[in-house]
Amino acid sequence: MKDFIFKSSLFFAVFALVIFSACSSEPTCTDGEQNQFETGIDCGGPCTACGVVVDTTTMPNDTTTTPIDTTGTCSDGIMNQDETGVDCGGATCEACDVVIPATMSAEVNGVAWAAATVVVSEGLDGDLVINGIAADLSVISLVHTGEFAVGTYDLDMNLASTYTLDSQAFCTSTNGTTATITFTAFDTTERIVSGNFVFNCSETAGGEVTEILLGQFANATY
Repeated sequence: MKDFIFKSSLFFAVFALVIFSACSSEPTCTDGEQNQFETGIDCGGPCTACGVVVDTTTMPNDTTTTPIDTTGTCSDGIMNQDETGVDCGGATCEACDVVIPATMSAEVNGVAWAAATVVVSEGLDGDLVINGIAADLSVISLVHTGEFAVGTYDLDMNLASTYTLDSQAFCTSTNGTTATITFTAFDTTERIVSGNFVFNCSETAGGEVTEILLGQFANATY
């Protein structure tokens, strides 16, 4: 009888130990395993979101670790908080840079003309070439050979500025005719220019003069 009681006591002791071990090994956010609906090891689900750098500190007389900041910052390289871009926009971070498209427009023989695309390039000899290309493939090409600064300059006294239609040279500016370009903004740091221009040009065949007036360009990047 005593042997039976001893074995029974031993059985219940082992059973209690198993139950205690099972209860004491419940999943946590620091057990190094992906469990309890976590989306990563010890992150996501009921734990701190994955990918968030958390600064932790151990409280006095406490064995748990408390997160300090999981809200994100304006320099963490992640589009979080209420940002509209990575680390920019929203109520907390600085506004995201807005890219303003370049434009060019003019009046060609009394008819409004506008570029669909503006392409600017800097030549090897220091020239600045501003090309406006319209939807009908007509092109106004401006060549600036002067100083890279705000001001009014003669526009290509070497027959460089042109008005082209359908990829065929339509007319070129000539010496002795009005041909000026005025830079109202010339940012050599951001490499952006704005301004206006005017020139008369003669057709390569026939000599008919074309007036290009009220020309202007803005936010052209070179």
